[in-house]
Formats: sequence, structure tokens, C-alpha cells
Amino acid sequence: MISTYKESQALADLLTQYLPDAFVTLDADQVTPHLLDGTPCVFIPPPKLTETSVPAYVLRYQVAVIGAPVADQAQAWQAADKILTILDSLDLIEDADPVQWDGAQSTSAPAFSVTITRLAQH
Repeated sequence: MISTYKESQALADLLTQYLPDAFVTLDADQVTPHLLDGTPCVFIPPPKLTETSVPAYVLRYQVAVIGAPVADQAQAWQAADKILTILDSLDLIEDADPVQWDGAQSTSAPAFSVTITRLAQH
């Protein structure tokens, strides 16, 4: 059985372990309140299934790494860099494209869309 949610939660648990100063979530609605509180965030949306051959399947994530505090763009960018450095040390980054995170309440922060590919078993 394919379980993208279970695999996404496992990735979130892994990132939470290595990113104690960031908020890691599968819920986009939870990002803005944490950014407004000054906490960098990692948002894991549902992945793209790129291959479903038996007995494994490939999940490709476009994870948002979002810097904070939003009131200080330079410090927020540095916070995003710190997260990228940890993801790189875990050999998780396939590539990372710069983006601007635009959340609720006019929240804007430097961010990266990071491609992470994972292999899961049926």
C-alpha cells in the first residue's frame, strides 16, 4: 500500500530531530503563526509520486524552508541558510530554488523550495 502521509510524517519527524530551532509541519496553516512568533519553518506538502514499481515507490518533495523573523529579512535569510546547512549535512538536498514565502497577514520571508527524494516500501 502506498502511504504518502505516513512517509511525509516520517520525514517531518526526522527533520524535527535535527532542527530543534525550527517548526516542521505538514500543515501550511500552521506556518504563519510560527513565522510571526519569529520561528523559522519547514513546510512539507504532499509529495509527487515519481515511480511506483514493486516493491518500492519514489516520493519527490518540494519542501519549503522559510526563514524568520519576518521583521528582519537578513536574519531570516541566515536562519534559512542554517536549515539548508543541516539538510545538506543529512544529504537530503537534491536542489534548492530561492522563493519568497507569502503567508497570511502580509507575512513575507526569504525561503527556499528544496527538492528531497525519498524511497519507500509498499
